[in-house]
Amino acid sequence: MNSPIKWRGGKRNLRKEIIEMIPEHHCYVEPFAGGLWVLFGKDKSKTEVINDIDKNLINFYSVLKNNYNEFIKKFNTYLVSRDEFEYLKNADEEEMDELMLAYKFFYINKNSFGGDMSSFNSYYRDTPYMNDSALKLLKKAHERLKTVWVENRDYTEIIKKFDKPDSFFFFDPPYYETNNGSYKNGKNIDFEVLQQQLKSIKGKFLLTVNDNTYIRELMKDFYINEVEVQYNMSKDASGRGKFGELIVTNYEVAI
Repeated sequence: MNSPIKWRGGKRNLRKEIIEMIPEHHCYVEPFAGGLWVLFGKDKSKTEVINDIDKNLINFYSVLKNNYNEFIKKFNTYLVSRDEFEYLKNADEEEMDELMLAYKFFYINKNSFGGDMSSFNSYYRDTPYMNDSALKLLKKAHERLKTVWVENRDYTEIIKKFDKPDSFFFFDPPYYETNNGSYKNGKNIDFEVLQQQLKSIKGKFLLTVNDNTYIRELMKDFYINEVEVQYNMSKDASGRGKFGELIVTNYEVAI
């Protein structure tokens, strides 16, 4: 199944290859949830954990999992308009309950360009975006998330909590020195901190990251495979096309 949201850097175009590389495991963990393209595409594991530092993203998944029926009722008056988009974008989140926060997140995500959560996508201006297909996808996502453990922590805590010999981690962090590299408080992921945890991990992991000299040198003690991925979710032509990425693992894979 597809992800119900748009997410820059999501693994829609690479998930088939990633899923084929997943080894046997008991516990599946995504410390950087994003659009959850891999989770939504793979078979269920005995235990599954998703996490993200983005509290609004995780609240959306949590509400979709635990309060689906009430969430769907919010769409009875759903209307795509720039005014509604701007109203919700600027609304005070402190005054919203979890249901309204999830609705706000989903509305802005679906009606912003490429899911950037900031600019109204006028292409959908005259089209109600919540058609039967979109509603069915939300229902599928709800069913898929029913048994998934949902966390909202720093990724370092998630590694420590769920790392066991039979765990498998899929890491899809914000990429190194890119526009989507913001992680928390305007700072980027410290890949050296991540690398140190990966060196001592008990389970197996697969990491996707943009291809550059720094990352190659930092991850040289692991298995590194090169892939090309097509990206189209960009306003600028320079952000569309095929880009080199690295798949880093602590076990040998064949591509």
